[in-house]
Amino acid sequence: MRKTDLTKAALAYVGAASLVFSTLVAGTAGAFATGPAIAGAIETTTSVNAHHSISGSVFQQQGGDLWQAPNSEKGYGVPLSGVRVYAQWTEKDGSTSPIYTTTSRADGSFAIAMKQFVKDNGEVAKFDADPNLPEGEKWRVWTVNPDTSKYQLLWSWNHSQVGPKGIVMDTAGGAANLIGSNRVAGLRFAYSEKVDATLMHLSEASDNGPKQNAGFVAGRVYWNLFELPGGLNWGTVTNFDSNKDKPVAGVTVTGSYLKDSAIRRIMTGYKTIAGKTPRAGGIAIWTPKDEASMQAWIKDQIAKEGVDNWIAETVTTKTDANGEYALQFKGTWGSHVADEEKCGLVDKKLCGTLAADAKTGSWLKGNANSKHINDDWMFISIENHPGIAQTSPFYNNAFKGYIGSLTTAGWPVTNMVNYLNHVNFALYPEYVDFDVNPYNTTDNLAKRGDTAGTTTTGLPKAWNNSTTYQIEWSAEGEVVPGGSCEKQRPNAMGDLKSCPLTVPANVERKTTYTAKLYAFAADGTRIETPLAMDAFTAVPETRDADGDGVPDDKDKCEKTPDGTTVDQDGCTLTQRYKPNYRDTEAKVGQKATSEPPTFDDATTSEVEHLPYNGLGKDRKGSATSFVPEKGAAAENGAITFTPTEEGTIGVPVIVTYSDGTSANTTANFIATDGDGDGDGVPDSKDKCSNTPKDYQGKVTADGCAIPTVSDFTVRGTVGKPINPAQIVIIDPDHIVTNCTSADLPLGLTAKWENGTCTVSTATTPDKALNQDGLKVEVTYQGGTATSHGSVAITDKPDGDGDGVPDPQDPNHPGAGEDHCPGTPEGAQIDANGCSVAPTVGPTPNINGTVGDPITPAVVPVANPGKAKITCESKDLPAGLSIAYDEAKHGCVISGTPTVKVPADTTYTVTVNYTPQDENNSAGKIDTTGNVTIKGKDSDGDGVPDPQDPNHPGAGEDHCPGTPDGAKVDANGCPVAPTVGTVPDVNGETGKPVTPVEIPVDNSGKITKLECHAEGLAAGLTIKLNQDGTACVISGTPTQPKTGEIKVSVTYPDPQNPEKTKTSEPSTGKVNITKGDNGGGNTPGGNTPGGKTPGGTPGGTTPGGTTPGGTIPSPELPPVAGVQEHAQPAPNANGGKQAPQPPVAGVTATPSLVPAAPYQPKMPSALAHTGVNSVPFSLAIAALLLGMGACFSLRSRKLDQE
Repeated sequence: MRKTDLTKAALAYVGAASLVFSTLVAGTAGAFATGPAIAGAIETTTSVNAHHSISGSVFQQQGGDLWQAPNSEKGYGVPLSGVRVYAQWTEKDGSTSPIYTTTSRADGSFAIAMKQFVKDNGEVAKFDADPNLPEGEKWRVWTVNPDTSKYQLLWSWNHSQVGPKGIVMDTAGGAANLIGSNRVAGLRFAYSEKVDATLMHLSEASDNGPKQNAGFVAGRVYWNLFELPGGLNWGTVTNFDSNKDKPVAGVTVTGSYLKDSAIRRIMTGYKTIAGKTPRAGGIAIWTPKDEASMQAWIKDQIAKEGVDNWIAETVTTKTDANGEYALQFKGTWGSHVADEEKCGLVDKKLCGTLAADAKTGSWLKGNANSKHINDDWMFISIENHPGIAQTSPFYNNAFKGYIGSLTTAGWPVTNMVNYLNHVNFALYPEYVDFDVNPYNTTDNLAKRGDTAGTTTTGLPKAWNNSTTYQIEWSAEGEVVPGGSCEKQRPNAMGDLKSCPLTVPANVERKTTYTAKLYAFAADGTRIETPLAMDAFTAVPETRDADGDGVPDDKDKCEKTPDGTTVDQDGCTLTQRYKPNYRDTEAKVGQKATSEPPTFDDATTSEVEHLPYNGLGKDRKGSATSFVPEKGAAAENGAITFTPTEEGTIGVPVIVTYSDGTSANTTANFIATDGDGDGDGVPDSKDKCSNTPKDYQGKVTADGCAIPTVSDFTVRGTVGKPINPAQIVIIDPDHIVTNCTSADLPLGLTAKWENGTCTVSTATTPDKALNQDGLKVEVTYQGGTATSHGSVAITDKPDGDGDGVPDPQDPNHPGAGEDHCPGTPEGAQIDANGCSVAPTVGPTPNINGTVGDPITPAVVPVANPGKAKITCESKDLPAGLSIAYDEAKHGCVISGTPTVKVPADTTYTVTVNYTPQDENNSAGKIDTTGNVTIKGKDSDGDGVPDPQDPNHPGAGEDHCPGTPDGAKVDANGCPVAPTVGTVPDVNGETGKPVTPVEIPVDNSGKITKLECHAEGLAAGLTIKLNQDGTACVISGTPTQPKTGEIKVSVTYPDPQNPEKTKTSEPSTGKVNITKGDNGGGNTPGGNTPGGKTPGGTPGGTTPGGTTPGGTIPSPELPPVAGVQEHAQPAPNANGGKQAPQPPVAGVTATPSLVPAAPYQPKMPSALAHTGVNSVPFSLAIAALLLGMGACFSLRSRKLDQE
């Protein structure tokens, strides 16, 4: 059974679902992009303290021991968020849960709800988190490494395999099980960087021969097949057990240490950066966080400068037959890290250099031949192979050693002078893929005589030829006769041969066979806990391929998942009803809401459009939740989403039904990006959405009008203060932020103040000056503009001080003389000394609604000539006014419109100006803009109120007072209600029919609906339910009838409540047959055959009936694949069927348990005895009737359970 196949995945709620206890690598640093879960895994994220859960943390190890909290302030670990985590548990009898999954949070924590499931025998299994007997549960938790090229697993609880190994909790790494709340907590997944040999070792390594008395690093490489439980330090969990663990020969081990000069740079250079001495003061001062930062700095320097400048020497060797190795270094001259001034007796020329070989010199300190290795600044590694995880004190590509966080972290490393011992590498497999085929436990069940096999791949390819494995088959907790296959070793590809099993010819009931993969320890004993498990299910000859209790010849829905509730056609709601969304038009950057989905019955040839709350054969089923990948969903499934780009955007939606099943569908949004103000920038990117349409300038990337700037001339007279010059800036969208200048004459500077840029100086000129080429930079959001200017200083008389000399003949001023005396101080003038006319910017668009104040609109007016300004407009909409506001630099339009104005109606603004100097003419400037005033919409239905309430026109609201959320037509009137599909009405005379609901779509929220039906049988009635969502046909028919019925609703005419309207009818069928008063029939007559299971062929009850009219059913052996339920005692549970026990991920609802449920066909022979079921049942009927009280008590007990 392939675990990647959704139809065959562990979602099957039988206890024999696939369980693979294999080790998977997990985790990368930082926040990972969360990928999709494996097929069949159930998302069950919960809180870390939730009952029936498994929780823990995912992090990158930075230091410390297993017992130390990875998220402490000292930085023992870096939380990894977004890592996919899986969990699964098995009962003592081997029944296996589905695979549940979540992702780690921002703090690295995760919590998975371990939901209950239905076992093969029909019992409900609940997660107790208890390995102790009698529960005897075990569980497996694992993750998937999102980037195997960068990261590798350092350690995980129980090597990510099934555990605990014994019948007590394995508390390794601080794990715990809390029996009271039924949860497992504190499971750790520690990761490290994958070894980077190019950064941590020299390109050429030496082999310096056998181990000397010092200057070496020694240890062992071995398969860690047996991990001591309860370990709180690295030494315990990597302890080498000579009887269990297997040494690995021929492994290449490489080691390096840093140069003395490199260490001196660290102790001085990094000390300056860190502000404290590296590795000084103990853990309270120098934390793992500090160590990680320093190691990152070291690697950065090596990457920049090269390994040759930092690494003293690199040595390599291979492990022997016992897995042991010794890296013998040549050594560096000197007793310890020193420079030429601190070499002691060692020759200064040799001090800090590499010895010629390992034998030359002395490893003892304090003599002329002393040499050393820097055993606190080392890195030891083995070769990397896919599929192999390793636990070692040297991880994260960090140079460390005895003092460098090894002994303090609980590693078993020992140190004497110039050597390290017990630097071990514990290995275990990362991933094992174990598969039973071709049969499975869900949609491909075996029969008598069928043979299943196994496929095993993913065992480590390197160093694994000595490990032996065995596959064994079991059923119902016992080894199958002949089910233990021969021991074998993997081939060169890491594969094992198949272990076949043939289903016995005498199998009498549905049976699940489980294959388990075991490994053998070094002493030849088989390790008790399997590496992996998988299973298939066999059934007797009678075929029910998907095991849903409905025979294949009657099953309209194939491959129904195990453990789900089906209707009489063998369909879950997911299989029968397919959700469909209509495409929704949307604007980029604006919210859009789709219509609610409709549902089509896939078992019919017609296309239905059923509402979300009118599903199932009885129309009582529903879609209970809609979860979109983006946006939000309403109760009825309508999706609200804001597109960020143009095109067709599919929003995946998970629809969950009231039977607990779910389906995936897509709501498509067709998004376009408009340009409302026509400036060429899409609305979604336009920060200035009201740029005037007639604006002639360009716009910025943000859609704001680029300001235009005028040139300027600074004028003055010798001996008099210079008048400031104003730069006229037209800035419709108010994006100018500053104006600046540099190197202007006479101390002139540009200044931005109160929305105006002026060029001025405090200097009084002492001589005439005419100079061009002046520049002022005007800065705006998105760019700059340049204003070019000049300065003109005259030494002639200038009465008004405007910088233009007075005329010699006031009646006949000449060129270059003042034609307009009396210029106001500070006014900008032209070459003739006359104040300049104002400049009017673009006219803004005005948008508003009748009765609501508009946002004030400003027509920009630049007035550097200081003329008197007035503003007027003769065609503004009624209620609006215009006035000049000097502080706002323009004509301000404001007010509350009282009438509608068609879209883009033109209005004109006139700016009147009167210059204040003599001989200067007044004038006016006209400019036009667009105005749109919408009508008032009092009821908020999107249709404006009529101007004349007694005579509403086209496009006006004919139906005021629309309720919130009601859907209306173009006239603002509620849309008419519609009647959905009418289910068949079946029954018998004299017996109440099962109520039939016909969905009513009343999106217009019309009140006083009434239901009507044509063609109903006598005795039946129809009326609207309390919620107003359906018409309900009920009652007791008195006459037989077969034919067509038409259902409709009447309602008040929204435009004339005195009149009544009728909806379009929906048709269905009625089939009322003549009833049989002999008894034995199910009320309503809708059960197949119309008979109560257990009744006699004639429909009568042998020996009469029990009190209340119920018939006790004989207790038969359970049918394979069918969950047993007790019938309620008389009047118990309101006369309803006893509820089913809950199923993992399934919410039971009364609507899915009909009063007369479909009963799967019983086998012809009893499952355990082989006795023919029909005559056997008749023979014991009288005895069972006498035991009615016992069965009634048992019903109550099962109902309570």
